[in-house]
Amino acid sequence: MSTALSLGGILHKDVIRYDIDLEAGQLTLHQSRFPDRVEVVTIPLSAIVSIAPYLPTTYAVTGGFYFTYASGATEPEQWKTRDSIAQKTVRAHTDALRGALGERVHDWIRHDP
Repeated sequence: MSTALSLGGILHKDVIRYDIDLEAGQLTLHQSRFPDRVEVVTIPLSAIVSIAPYLPTTYAVTGGFYFTYASGATEPEQWKTRDSIAQKTVRAHTDALRGALGERVHDWIRHDP
């Protein structure tokens, strides 16, 4: 079974799409590169440290995800999507990912001021 999810962007790099292939056990990130290039990075699901859905505020209708994965560097890398994904979609993706990744999928983070 394959699950494909699309995203907006992340800290320092823009992710224009991501795909999670549960059968192949991998996360594929499509990153926008300047100028007019797309770089594709594939990460094994075993390298994912955590995935956390977030909302910019408690009352927000859109949110995003934090992806943290072991990249081989001394510290894991964290990527943040823009908060432009409908909350209902974030919830559905979170439920699907929790089924595949268990406790590596964290509870909602709310960034209330």
